[in-house]
Amino acid sequence: PGPNAPDVTGAGPGGFGPGGFGPGGMGRGGPMGGPGAFGSITITAISLPTITLTTADGWTRTIDTTGATVKQAGQTVDVSTLAVGDAITFSQARQSDGTYKITSIQVVLPHVAGTVKSVDGSTITVTQRDNTTRDITVTGSTTYKLAGAASTLAAVTVGARLDAQGTVTGTTFTATVVDIQPAIALGTVTANSGTSITVKIRDGSSLTINVDGTTKYQVAGVTSATLSDIAVGAIVMAEGTQTSSTTFSATIVRAFKAGAGFGPGAFPNLRGGHGMPWSRGGATQPTPAPAGNTN
Repeated sequence: PGPNAPDVTGAGPGGFGPGGFGPGGMGRGGPMGGPGAFGSITITAISLPTITLTTADGWTRTIDTTGATVKQAGQTVDVSTLAVGDAITFSQARQSDGTYKITSIQVVLPHVAGTVKSVDGSTITVTQRDNTTRDITVTGSTTYKLAGAASTLAAVTVGARLDAQGTVTGTTFTATVVDIQPAIALGTVTANSGTSITVKIRDGSSLTINVDGTTKYQVAGVTSATLSDIAVGAIVMAEGTQTSSTTFSATIVRAFKAGAGFGPGAFPNLRGGHGMPWSRGGATQPTPAPAGNTN
């Protein structure tokens, strides 16, 4: 690598995946920077249309922002809102002359991710991946997304998983955007009463999954599945709301029939904390990024 290429040894959990140098991988026009690779990229100087960047391991680069789209908290903002100290990722496209043109810049806000432990007015408490808890303050300006669609604070329920972006003042984290994923229950069916499903979960305890007329069902190998198609011994994954330590209210239930050979590994997205949107992929080493200035 050239003297200005980032050190990509020891990539973090996000690794390198498709599209872009950095946590997104190495590909045309993909994102660069973020916690999956060599750490976030920080703006150290601004002289528009150029900005100077650096990472904690000493990688530096000056980029031209002309024509690039700038986004922050899901909104398009003017390039003039960028400030020294901002953490960013960016996308670039290789030009016919071999140079790279910056096509988009994403301001990376501080974020908190975890499973909702409680909701008390404007305070959401989450359990993070390391089992510590963190309070998230929400305001009337906070926006919400549930599985990618616009939502409200009401969708933040105990057991739901979320990733919040926002600002930090002292020890207070205030969310500007909260991305919610429904709570999930996974287990092996021990009983189907016709109005609820009882499952044995990972720790060996029992959980009652309550259903109603709006609950949807997906059963492997069954067209137009209903509750009656979920048999004892089947492995189920339900989405919905954790109503207590022993009960769960399901909006959708997915099941593999007993003996189908599927286990919890069939649901790869069930466990593990939230990563940032670019933290995907394995740990394949990319070729070095171009050093120096870009067009």
